[in-house]
This record gives sequence, structure tokens and C-alpha cells, in this order.
Amino acid sequence: DPKTKTTEYVLFVNSEEIYEVSLVGHRMNWLKTTKSFNVKQLSAHLQRIQESLLM
Repeated sequence: DPKTKTTEYVLFVNSEEIYEVSLVGHRMNWLKTTKSFNVKQLSAHLQRIQESLLM
């Protein structure tokens, strides 16, 4: 369905930190966090990014 909007996220990760969250086509600020950053927090963070881009 071409009307379905999909949002792709790319995480740049190394062994120490998740360095950056990038929305494909939109470079975001670096996210400096430990690798213990949990999925629930990350999901909330990505949701805020998406909402801010829709404004």
C-alpha cells in the first residue's frame, strides 16, 4: 500500500555506545548513551524524533 507511511531508523552502534540515531533522510543530533540504553527508552526517543519531524 503506497499510502502507508513507513519510517526507517538507522542506529550507529559500536561496542561501547549507541552514538547516533538517524532518521533516514534526516540527520539527527548525536545520541550519547551507554549501551544499556534500553529498548523502551529508545523507542520513546525515536517516537519523539518522529513527532518533531512531523511538526
